[in-house]
Amino acid sequence: MSVPATVLVPLAVLVGGLAGAGLMIVSAHLAGSQGLAERAPRWERIATPLLSALVLASLAWRLGAGWSLLSRSLWALILIQIFVFDLRHGLILDRVLLPAGVLAALLSWLGPALSWRESLLTGALTGLAFLAVARAGRALFKADALGLGDVKLSAFMGLCLGFPGVVWAVIAGVLAGGVAAAVLLVTGLAGRRDHFAYGPFLAGGSLLALFLLPPGRT
Repeated sequence: MSVPATVLVPLAVLVGGLAGAGLMIVSAHLAGSQGLAERAPRWERIATPLLSALVLASLAWRLGAGWSLLSRSLWALILIQIFVFDLRHGLILDRVLLPAGVLAALLSWLGPALSWRESLLTGALTGLAFLAVARAGRALFKADALGLGDVKLSAFMGLCLGFPGVVWAVIAGVLAGGVAAAVLLVTGLAGRRDHFAYGPFLAGGSLLALFLLPPGRT
């Protein structure tokens, strides 16, 4: 039985807001385990539930009720945690990515949309491509162009988005990150050798891909 958008979207807003509040608790625990400040600043306490509600409502409006909405909402919440945590702390934690990657592989096997072969192949190829870029950047510029967290995040993106979703996500993330880096350089807020976190932009590109992919693709 189909669920009308007038019911589904407000429900997604409610679930997203509550899930966003839950993400705050999880992130505080993870920050404490890393010796980082646990109490989130005001912007984070507002942005995380608001962003979660907005993203889940958008997915509900785009997809309607069904497997795609459930799976993409799960990936979206994981990506929002990564987005906000990396933006604040400059870290993407294995304690988030590794279980998320295992879950993505498992759901691709159990679910009716993305096949497990495509999920694993896309995840492996995307991770290897990012690892090659990271190694090349290190060799050419004697600095980390990409961190290992970014490499692992790219593999997770491939696992849950498949092809061509991961391509869309990478293009959007790299373009947005490039613009942001250029602005920081031009304004003098960052130098050429300063570390730049690409994780939030890759996560943001993945959220966009989750919205744009047609129903049934993941």
